Amino acid sequence: MSGAYLARCRASAAAVPGADPDWDPPTDDRIDLDWSPRFIVGACELAAVGPRQLIAVKRALEGERDVDVSVLHHAEATGSFGPPPTALAPRAVAHVAAELNALDWDRVLAAVPAERRHSLAGAGFSGDPVSWLTDRFTALRTFYTGAAQRGLFVVLWWD
Repeated sequence: MSGAYLARCRASAAAVPGADPDWDPPTDDRIDLDWSPRFIVGACELAAVGPRQLIAVKRALEGERDVDVSVLHHAEATGSFGPPPTALAPRAVAHVAAELNALDWDRVLAAVPAERRHSLAGAGFSGDPVSWLTDRFTALRTFYTGAAQRGLFVVLWWD
C-alpha cells in the first residue's frame, strides 16, 4: 500500500462512525499465503539459514510494529481473527525483498532432513508439501519484489 492509501484509511476511520477505515486494497496488491508462514520459517530453521536471512523471512511474514496500522484492526478491514495488523515501511520492504531474493530456496529444501520433509506443511496435509511450500515462498518473494519496486508499504494480518 502507498503511504497516501494508508493516510486515507486513517482519515476515513477518524471521520466515520464505528472507525471503519474503508480498507479495500486492490486484489493485485494482496497475497494469501494460506497457513504457510510458520512452515516457511520452520523450513528455514531446519535448514539453518543464516541469521540475517532468517530475520528477513520472519519480518516478511510477521511485519513490525514501527508503522502504526492500528486503525486497520477493525472487523470491516482485517477481521477480528488473530493479532492486530502489522506493517513494513518501504525501506524495510526493499531490504526484505533483497534478502528473499538472495535466499536459495532450493538449497533450503535440500538442507531439510529427509525424514522431516513430510512435515513441511503440517500434520494432516495431503499432497506434495515441498511443492506447496515452494509455491508459497515463490509467491512471497515475488510479492515483496513488486512492492519494493513500487515503493509500497506491506500490511500483514491473519484472517
